[in-house]
Amino acid sequence: MKKQILKLVVLFLTILLSFSFFLFAPILKSQANGPVWPMFMHDPQHTGRSPYAGPVSSRLKWVLPLESPEDGAIGLNHPSIGEDSTIYWAGYNTLYAIRPDGTIKWSYDYGYKISFKACPALCQDGKIIFGTHDCLIALNPDGSEAWVYEVPVKNFNPTIWQTEWGDEIYFGSQNGNLYRLNLEGKLLSLVPTGGEVHYGTAFSTDGTYYFGSEDGFVYAVHPSRGVLWKHHLGCGQNASPAVGPDGTIYFQAADGKLYALNPIDGTLKWSIPFGFCNTPAIGGDGTLYIGNLDHKFYALNPQDGSVKWEFQTGGQIYSSATIDANGNIYFGSRDKKVYALRSDGSLLWSFETGGTVDSSPAIAADGTLYITSRDGNLYAFGTPQPPSIGIIHPQYGNEVPLGQAYQIRWETMNPPQGVYMIRIELSLNGGPFQVLAEGQDTGFYSWTPESVCENARLRISLLNADMEKLAEATSGVFRIVSSEIYFSDLPSDYWAREEILALSHVGVINGYPDGTFRPENPVTRAEFAKMALLTLGFSPENPENPAFPDVPKTEWYYQYVEGAVKHGLVKGYPDGNFKPEESITIAEVLTVIVRSQNWALQNPPGPPPYISLHDRDDSMRPINPSDWYYQYVGAAAQNGLLKFPDYQQITAEVGSEGYYLVKFNSPASRAQTAVLLSRLLA
Repeated sequence: MKKQILKLVVLFLTILLSFSFFLFAPILKSQANGPVWPMFMHDPQHTGRSPYAGPVSSRLKWVLPLESPEDGAIGLNHPSIGEDSTIYWAGYNTLYAIRPDGTIKWSYDYGYKISFKACPALCQDGKIIFGTHDCLIALNPDGSEAWVYEVPVKNFNPTIWQTEWGDEIYFGSQNGNLYRLNLEGKLLSLVPTGGEVHYGTAFSTDGTYYFGSEDGFVYAVHPSRGVLWKHHLGCGQNASPAVGPDGTIYFQAADGKLYALNPIDGTLKWSIPFGFCNTPAIGGDGTLYIGNLDHKFYALNPQDGSVKWEFQTGGQIYSSATIDANGNIYFGSRDKKVYALRSDGSLLWSFETGGTVDSSPAIAADGTLYITSRDGNLYAFGTPQPPSIGIIHPQYGNEVPLGQAYQIRWETMNPPQGVYMIRIELSLNGGPFQVLAEGQDTGFYSWTPESVCENARLRISLLNADMEKLAEATSGVFRIVSSEIYFSDLPSDYWAREEILALSHVGVINGYPDGTFRPENPVTRAEFAKMALLTLGFSPENPENPAFPDVPKTEWYYQYVEGAVKHGLVKGYPDGNFKPEESITIAEVLTVIVRSQNWALQNPPGPPPYISLHDRDDSMRPINPSDWYYQYVGAAAQNGLLKFPDYQQITAEVGSEGYYLVKFNSPASRAQTAVLLSRLLA
């Protein structure tokens, strides 16, 4: 009877423990989106495995000088890569954010040196985490400081663990504690040890984490269950731990041995004498890839640590390896070379830098491999993207007025290294292209057409220093029209003709390819952004990142919307979209103009016929203070934008007793918008 009761108690406790683990343990979230290379050795297990294929040749995309070789950190610290492909690297006392084209996006000087062999950790919300000798720092994606956690860190590689409640940050300290923080820099828990905790933390998939201390122990801790076990090695670590696909924990210890520990209880599976090395990379089949001071790089069997193959280099190897999606292995050596090996240990390629290479590489989503050398440079290996050119018509669209200066604009994407030139050519009526100009890539060229042409095209070529063509782009067909602008659907007595022609002459609005203007068509929000921007004398903008998800860089109106947003002319909707194809209303047009002129808001003039009416739900009523645009209408009227009693520019019809039936909530037509904007040019 007692045995049965005991069995029931054990069963109950087992179920309770399992339930509590399910309830409180961190749950790993999918990493389908987020940083490309978020931390040292890529993932919380420190496998060094990338989901992307790396470069198959030693071809350089670019080389970026970062710091003086005398600073020391350049050849030791490791890069990480954000979701937008920004590369983050911590120098001696500066953290750099580097664009994929090799230019510096921003830098942050933290005023105190960072530890050697450091790698910034990247959170899902874009924060960049790194440790100096006296604190842990979190930066926002724009390089501004988010928070600072003051503690004697001297920890090389903070680790990010994703839970369903958000990212958590794990790092060790000189004071012997392993810290766990949330994204706001608030302490969640700490694990005290008897010695300094210098290196990173590795995780198993159930949230248990492993780290070593200078007290000679390896610790296994679960956030909700505390210390599960600790294994005494008798010495400290030489590197961060790694976790294999079967859960085995691998440690390189200061006694010169590589250890494999059982994840259940920390018992020893095997150990081998290996000298000083770094964290092993772990293949999908569990194979360990690791270099040594004997100038050799090894592939080890995970079952017993025996050698599968070895590769001889010309120097000691302190670099941890990276494995790409094809099983190729990348690492550096103190013979100043970066190596790429196939999975069988044969050489794929090597490249000699100007200094020893102790850094571990990182692989970007486009296959670029980044690694630093003690020569002071960050190297990017991979196939450079061929340059491409986008031709932009910001001024007249498909119709270019004869005899007026027309600004040809272009944007060079992925420009090549070194000296290159731009050649601009013009084709008339399907004829051969004739050179207009050659010169440096300025992004624009002023050109005045000399003859009317129904079928003109522009071609822009990118040339290297030997004048060989690197890239070419040809525009769509456009017309060169008489400077006396004519629209077939604008008769001489059309009420808005003069205003439309005035805006056409200055390039604010254009007609259609069939020679019409279509004055009664509604104006979209994108079209109005262009019209307002150019009327007010502002330039289009071409930022790297779109302000709205529904205004991509590929659309003709991208630069105009971005320019209008920058200058406060237009705004998005609460859902974050701009809705460029939706019609803009008369009230919205008035509001934008009033705001752009900084006119004081005031009530409309009265009495009738100066009280405007509008229709809503098929009813007519006077506008009143409850209408959101009430004082904008007043400001427009008091400053001459709305001319009384001439309401023709925002037409409707004249009602009884002299009221003007103005449809403020109706879409503004091209004619109405042209009239209102033209009054700003008077």
